[in-house]
Parts: sequence; structure tokens; C-alpha cells
Amino acid sequence: MSTNDADKVSALVLPESLARQIEREGESGYPNEICGMLIGRDVTAGPGGASQRIVDRLEPGRNVFDAGEQYHRFSIDPRDQLKAEREAERQGRMVLGYYHSHPDHPARPSEYDREHAWPFYSYVIVAIAKGKAADMTSWVLNDESKQFERQEIAMSEQQYARPEVLVSTGWVAEHLNDPKVKVVEVDVEPDKGYEVGHIPGSIGWNWQTDLNDRVLRDLIDPRTFSELCRRAGINADDTVVFYGDANNWFAAWAFWQFKYHGHKDVRLMNGGRKKWELEKRPWTKDLPQCARSNYPVPASDESVRAYRDDVMKSLGQNRINLVDVRSPDEFTGKVIAPPGMTETAQRGGHIPGAKSIPWSKTVNDDGTFKAKPDLERLYAEAGCDFAKPTIAYCRIGERSSHTWFVIKYLLGHENARNYDGSWTEWGNLVGAPIEKGEAVASPLPDVRCG
Repeated sequence: MSTNDADKVSALVLPESLARQIEREGESGYPNEICGMLIGRDVTAGPGGASQRIVDRLEPGRNVFDAGEQYHRFSIDPRDQLKAEREAERQGRMVLGYYHSHPDHPARPSEYDREHAWPFYSYVIVAIAKGKAADMTSWVLNDESKQFERQEIAMSEQQYARPEVLVSTGWVAEHLNDPKVKVVEVDVEPDKGYEVGHIPGSIGWNWQTDLNDRVLRDLIDPRTFSELCRRAGINADDTVVFYGDANNWFAAWAFWQFKYHGHKDVRLMNGGRKKWELEKRPWTKDLPQCARSNYPVPASDESVRAYRDDVMKSLGQNRINLVDVRSPDEFTGKVIAPPGMTETAQRGGHIPGAKSIPWSKTVNDDGTFKAKPDLERLYAEAGCDFAKPTIAYCRIGERSSHTWFVIKYLLGHENARNYDGSWTEWGNLVGAPIEKGEAVASPLPDVRCG
């Protein structure tokens, strides 16, 4: 791998469970070094090149050292290396690099590390201070300068199906000056979010006026979408990163709309405004200067969108997972809309056969998405069978976009759609059946007229 290739690996995605394993091995081997191999994959997301290096598992190594040697440096038997490479290849994976411990010295590469490192690999180092794990870093050797450059560790328990679409606040901070990365904020209330302060260089869009056709009560059409991107300086091959308030409600809706209009490389900043603020990262009120682009008029991808007829045809059939992501009070019909929300319906309740799985159960306190096992358990306990297609809905489609993102990209169930007409449409629709109270456990009869 050349220096330019290495630079494209912007983060090492290391599940927290594997990070803890490295720490435990380092502590158990103290005061000697331990070592092992990182097995996983490089994920390429669009024309911008490799975006993330994802560790799927560890291959602990057997240190090779001279008898009687004390505090030995790590060295892996070449036979173990070859075996690991062949096994990884059979699994569609590769050796991404190494991990090792530094007993009683900092988690940064030594001169010995530099002299023996290869530019292709990531080198994860855990510092062990007096027998306890203290710090963990990752490094990549620059092939031209022959110096190590620090690599961000995106540490989580995610192991999501499509982790490349979810970037950390650190990743965004590192790419603020990248001309091929466009950061866009979309809020529930722009006057309390973007206008008060936003990520430096980020573009601000109003979900009502920029991303909504106020006459048709519909998404903006392809030509309007193209013009919106042109004004913002967004090119068709740019990486577009969305974030916002309310744990990314409308950021997820903008992500979904970009996918509907066929943009290739779209991502969410995990945690949104909340996470950025908790980390005390900088805000600005300065507006970006956007050079007009020549974004083409796109074709629509209808596979991500559901309509009222799709839902109507499914009633009583038990052929889909119909997921209502609103609050329990909205689902039962106690309230029609959350306090302060103006888009409403004539009736309260839910679509017959829907499962109540509030979107809020998918996020942590800091706004980030929960780990994949937690998400899988959430939907399994609600009775979702992902062998069937899934349609998510809420009130106007923004919270259900958030759930659609979870199901399709984090859990990997491709046959998922967002019904953006949602309850504002269904609750006002003449002839559309509704249900109040708790969900009915058994499938409903088909009550349509033949």
C-alpha cells in the first residue's frame, strides 16, 4: 500500500469487546510484551477511496524469543502469520496489522517498531502501567517519511452490517478541510441549532423549506434536489455527512432522501449535535462559502420508499414487519402528536398489525446508536421476522427514517422501506382502518372488500 492509500484509511473500527481483549492479554502477559494480528477488512465507500478499516476478530500470537530473554519484544512465528492469512482469505478477510503491549512505557511506537513496521499495516499499541491497561493507540507507517502517523480508533461494540455509513465525531473533525467531504446539518428547529452554532464549514438546511415540497406535501423532486446540491457546492461523487439535533431525526431523514435520489456516498455522524457538544468540540456561526457545483438531475430509487397503497395491501396478510416508531402514547392513541408539533391527523392510534418499537430505544444517552446485539434483541423481542420485508412509519417520516437506517444499514436487512406519508397521511385517510390501544398479538383478518 502506498502512502496515499494509507492516508485513505481514516479510522480503525475496533469493537470494544476486542479492545478489552487486547487489554486483558496485555495485563496477563505483563511485564513482557504480548502480540497478535488484527483480522478484518478495508471498506471502500465510493470514489473517495477507503474510508474505514474494520477489525472483525483477533488472532493472538505466540511470541518468538530467545530462551532466558527478559522483557522480550514481540515477534510472531512466520508460520502462524501464513496460517492466519490463509484462514482470513477463506473468510473474505485479511490481516490488517498487529496489536501489542508496551509494559511500563507509553502507547506510542518505539524506534524498534518503526524499523520493523510495514506501511500497509495498522499497529495497535496498549500501554500497560504496573500491570494495568492505561492507554490504547493505533498507528500507520508513512512509506515516504518512514514515520508513524496516528490513526483514529473508532471504538464501539457496533460490528454493524454497513459500518462505513456511520462516522464518528472524530472522523468529521479530521475531514473538515477535505474538499470531497460535505457536512450538512438538518435540525428539527434550525433557530435553536444551526443558527446558534454549527460545526465549522457545515451547510445548514431547513427540513421544511429545503427538503420538502410544501405544496404537494412530498419530497422535493429530482430537479429541485439537483438544484439544492448545486447551490451547496455538493458534487455527485462527494461524501455527504449529515448530523442534527434530536439524535439525528431529520439528519436521518435527509440521509434517506439522498438515498432515494441515488447519491452514492452518504453517511450519518453518530450522536449528532449532542455528541459533538458533549465532547466540547468547536462551534461557529460563520456561514460556509459554497462554490456552485454541476450536480446532475438524478433518478429516484423507489426501493427505499413505501406508499399508502403498499401498506394497505399488506393489511391482514402477515407478510411484512410493520414498525411504528412513535412514542407509546402516540401508538395507543392517547395523543395524536408530540407536544408542540403542528403536523397532525384527525384520528389517533396506529395502523392495524403494527408493532410498537419506539425509535428512542435504538440510541444511547449520548445520542449514538446502541450496539448491534442490543438492536437485534430489541427487534427480536418485538416479534420482527426479518425474513419478511419491513416498512417503518412514524408521524411525518423523519423518526421512521432513523429506524429505517438502523434496520437497513446497522442490522443489514436490505428489504426495508420508509413510509414517509406515515400517520399524518394514514390518520387522515378516508377508508383507512386504524386501531387504538396496545397491539394485537395475532394476525388480523383481511377486512378488505373483494
